[in-house]
Amino acid sequence: MSSSRLSFRFSDRLALPLLALGLAVVLTLSACGKKGPPLPPLRSVPATTSDLSVRQRGNQLLLEFTYPTATPGGQALGGISGVEVWEADRPVGAAPAAGTGTAGAVAAPTPTEAPKTEAPAEGTQGTATTPTVAEPIVAPGSVGSVVPPGPAGTAPATPVTPAVEPGPPALDPREFALAGKKVLTLATADIGAATLGDKVVLMLPIFEAEAGAVSGVVVRHFQIRTVGPLGDRSEPSNMTRIVPQTPPAPPVEIVATPKATGIDLSWKPAEGALGYLVYRRDAAVKNYGKPLQAVVAPAVAMTDATAQLGASYIYAVTTVSHRAPLVESAIQSEREVRYVDRYPPPPVTELVALAEQGQVRLIWTGSDAGDLAGYRIYRREGGDLRRLNVEPVATTEFTDTSVASGRTYVYRVVAIDKTGNESTPQEVPATTR
Repeated sequence: MSSSRLSFRFSDRLALPLLALGLAVVLTLSACGKKGPPLPPLRSVPATTSDLSVRQRGNQLLLEFTYPTATPGGQALGGISGVEVWEADRPVGAAPAAGTGTAGAVAAPTPTEAPKTEAPAEGTQGTATTPTVAEPIVAPGSVGSVVPPGPAGTAPATPVTPAVEPGPPALDPREFALAGKKVLTLATADIGAATLGDKVVLMLPIFEAEAGAVSGVVVRHFQIRTVGPLGDRSEPSNMTRIVPQTPPAPPVEIVATPKATGIDLSWKPAEGALGYLVYRRDAAVKNYGKPLQAVVAPAVAMTDATAQLGASYIYAVTTVSHRAPLVESAIQSEREVRYVDRYPPPPVTELVALAEQGQVRLIWTGSDAGDLAGYRIYRREGGDLRRLNVEPVATTEFTDTSVASGRTYVYRVVAIDKTGNESTPQEVPATTR
């Protein structure tokens, strides 16, 4: 046998183990990428609501809470697909059930569910978001404060915090878990209609018979549970409660008067009023937001100094009869105001004319109008008054080079706003060299 043939057979024998080893490595690597059983989807449980509040407006109870945007662990939620409202009632003054205390977590409500109802979303005219109900009359930017009347009935910005009215004793969480019933279920579309900014506002009716005959007799307790996009339910929220009252009469004869300094509002006093809440919304918007201003009785007027010229607003005023929880009248009447800018800007001051060789230079102190567009310059020689600038002057100085020597001119400077209103004119003479 030749040496070359022996060499070939020896190489062939060596290749077999190497080939087997390579196949083993390939099989091992391919096994590492093999898919296992599918993992369950990540749960999207909404974080527990902790700011649920209730208030009464007219013959309606308004439940409000912050729209949940995260899971309990802080991950983005991606919206909610449902809201469940649970209610348990107890007569005022009833003793807690035996064996219950004030401590302990709230168990998930499990009683028989009430039929699903359509969401009474706050989407009709005359409904609005109001401040947290556990607070007294609320002034803008100062939750839980009452604004006392100022000069001429205008509420100033400095708040005064009154004592909070004591409320009825709360139902024990374990009692709520046993007695609570689901009274309302909202689906995705209903939630969207009830969402105002970052808040969800739900309405439950108080029937007239209940408001009159049962007023002040039953404590109504509420909790909510929100449902994540995949159907996962949150833990029960904090408990909030209210004793429905006969609502106060709303103010009448509301008058809105536009002025250069703002829109003046006034109304007739309502009997038994602790104060009033003034609401404002843009005419193109359906719902009211938080109150524009709180006014404490006996004051029955305020000025909306934040109104913008050129805008259209709708105002409403409610009567407040209880502070905590908040009980106010229904929104019965509204006043629309088209805040047309008919108000001239303040005039210029300290107008001076400097006659120089071949020109007259004008200098003045400008107008402090917030919507100032600039200044118009006029010149009169004899009886003719002529405007010298096509576009308003943005600065407080102007030079007239179209003059003749030895002439006397009278210059007029007026401020003009963006609507075209001119201020009272200021004039000064100048004799050229």
